[in-house]
Amino acid sequence: MRELRDGDLVRYRCRVGHAFSPDSMLAEQSEALEDALWTALKTLEENVAFTRRMANDARARGHQHVAARFEEKMRDADRRAALLQQVLMKDEPIAVTTGEGDNTPAISALDSLCD
Repeated sequence: MRELRDGDLVRYRCRVGHAFSPDSMLAEQSEALEDALWTALKTLEENVAFTRRMANDARARGHQHVAARFEEKMRDADRRAALLQQVLMKDEPIAVTTGEGDNTPAISALDSLCD
């Protein structure tokens, strides 16, 4: 993205040629962020289901240590999915921050996903 200034007017233009005002740029970024978070939630839920199947299979084959490792990964993914779902289900819109100290609760909650 390039920032274009014409006096007090600020616009953003991508390499393809799309142009955005500051408000439309933030709106587009917020929408892209929310789409990415829903995709992440779906991926985490699929990971939980997969690791659960792997743990059950390992346990059925008598590989208790392997099953325990899969169960640990499953619990971790399930915890992250639950936290992400909480963020997404809030009535507050997900906002993209400008990096100038205006973090919203939704973005702050996402920080704990990386812990």
